[in-house]
Amino acid sequence: MTAGRWVKNTKGEYVVEDLGVKPKAKKPNIILGAETKMKLWRENRLDQEWESTFEEIYQGFKASEWYDVTYPLERKLALYMTDSKYLNSTYEKADFSKLVDYIIKRRGKNKRR
Repeated sequence: MTAGRWVKNTKGEYVVEDLGVKPKAKKPNIILGAETKMKLWRENRLDQEWESTFEEIYQGFKASEWYDVTYPLERKLALYMTDSKYLNSTYEKADFSKLVDYIIKRRGKNKRR
């Protein structure tokens, strides 16, 4: 599809004149950080290191029973990540803070519940 404008032709009819210019593609609405990887340690063991993206963690958290608990976001996310039914992992505090910020943006809310 190209850009056009309405013009009157010789018969007095309005038609779209093709300008031959393609409109700029809209950028997808991607939240920065979705592909950021977080280093985790299963069962708090140094020999059980693994990684997951912020988006993967968020999707798992959203599907878990912890998501709707009425605790502050930081607390219920920490409980989800250390729960043996879910990630069963420990993490770096700095990465955890970035993950919390990502989830707040991802949810489109400025509150921590």
